[in-house]
Amino acid sequence: MKYRVDRKHLFFVFLFYTFLFNEPLASIIPFWGYEDELIAICAVPIFLFVYYRKNSKKISLGVLPYITCFVVCGVLGSLIYSYQDFFRTALPDILICIKFWLCLYFGMQVFKNYDLNKYSYRISLHIKLVAWLFFFLSILNYSFGMFSFYDHRYGIGANSLFYSHPSVLISHCSFLIILILGILPKFKHPLFYIIIISITMCTSLRSKALANAMIFAIIYFFVVVKKEGFSAMSLIPFAPLIIFIGWAQIEFYFISLGDTSARSQLLLKSFVVAKDHFPIGSGFGTYGSYYSAIHYSPLYYQYGLNRIYGMSEEFRSFICDSFWPMILAQSGFIGLIFYVLGVYRFFVRLTSLKEISKFYYCSALGAFGYLLVDSTAATAFVHPLSMPIASWVGILLSSLYRVSADNGNHNRELRKEKDAALSRCV
Repeated sequence: MKYRVDRKHLFFVFLFYTFLFNEPLASIIPFWGYEDELIAICAVPIFLFVYYRKNSKKISLGVLPYITCFVVCGVLGSLIYSYQDFFRTALPDILICIKFWLCLYFGMQVFKNYDLNKYSYRISLHIKLVAWLFFFLSILNYSFGMFSFYDHRYGIGANSLFYSHPSVLISHCSFLIILILGILPKFKHPLFYIIIISITMCTSLRSKALANAMIFAIIYFFVVVKKEGFSAMSLIPFAPLIIFIGWAQIEFYFISLGDTSARSQLLLKSFVVAKDHFPIGSGFGTYGSYYSAIHYSPLYYQYGLNRIYGMSEEFRSFICDSFWPMILAQSGFIGLIFYVLGVYRFFVRLTSLKEISKFYYCSALGAFGYLLVDSTAATAFVHPLSMPIASWVGILLSSLYRVSADNGNHNRELRKEKDAALSRCV
């Protein structure tokens, strides 16, 4: 019997490892650092092909009108105020701002016929391999100092392994847990692996890691253990811990550091920028974004942000430390409203997964929770580290199409049987 190789599964495994080891690969092959942008760009011709072919299978997410209006607001701001060169700065910044949605669409279309249930066990083996690798390397790092610690907190070294920042380790560990939640029926000893991955994640000594671990635990408890739906009411018993973690971050960035905190100043000044450029914002590549740092935005001088540590033209490391202030300032109050509506529509779409599989639903909730947590301290929906999660959620959402297609085929068969029965009666 000839063994048939599923190309889509091989492509999934390829993306799995290249996403997780993107940084080491990029240090060897510089072009590899643009993997997420390449996938996002590929989504554009796929979109055009699907929507301009009559017989193509269409999958609708429902966020396109909102994200389009958000982009229009930012483009108008770019053209009206012209703080940055449109083609050199604003245009690539648009790609970065929408690449999460493009990667999401890429996952939905490319893997729409991918049988996740069939390959769940094989996927679990790859997850276990990486989980053990991260865990043992963390032990070796603390025992023998294999890798240098990023910094020290509470007298302990913050672990980042071979990545450039602890946040990268947090993101990849979160990605592994999100995958586990989606393939739980075929995953042996899932709780054990979730625990060791969470331990590895928490060695980063970032409160974001603890917040993510807590969210995954809550979702797992309510959806998988108690077999109940998950809602905001589910968080009430955990409110004290959530407040404790949240307050620690707020106190550090908005009280202790005061006017010297890049994150707090980015938030406060974003309202001023949005007010001064009401209602469409200052345009892409002007505030809090990657390209506003690469091509240093004149707004940082105009609003005195160049005097903040980490936001000067000579040292720009903290410019991309916030997400929602970037959305507000660059696209204005109207653009922010449209983007929030798009995120809400995305969440509503995710909740429909519970009609298919509680495990897909659990995984999607974990991904959404991670993105919300990350959006408070990083660029979240536009960060390269969120693109693996976008692609995975796209795969989960593609199952909605398969189920609707199966139901349609079933209904057609029923109609044929009914017509045949009526013809026999005649």
